[in-house]
Amino acid sequence: MSDKQFKITIAVQILIALILIYGFFAGFATKSDIEDLGNRTKSDIEDLGNRTKSDIENLGNRTKSDIENLSNRINDRLDRIESQLDKQSTRIENLNQNYIDHLQAHNKQPE
Repeated sequence: MSDKQFKITIAVQILIALILIYGFFAGFATKSDIEDLGNRTKSDIEDLGNRTKSDIENLGNRTKSDIENLSNRINDRLDRIESQLDKQSTRIENLNQNYIDHLQAHNKQPE
């Protein structure tokens, strides 16, 4: 084996050793990180579950109240519309009667 091949072989072995050492320590860091993530995730999921349950209960209560308020507003609006329609109906009846009275005053037959 030539001197050049020997140096290349040593360099490759050192590179492989560095990669293995890095992988070894990276494995420990990853294991610790995964454990921390697992613990955090479990806690976060429990908090999220509790928050979600509470939020859903609050939303349910708000929704019931909101629906009642909306229903009341719709009923009020429908009452106002009905009142306006009654006024318009009365106005149309009066206009029709005035037209009939006008025609009768001039001895004409309504169309």
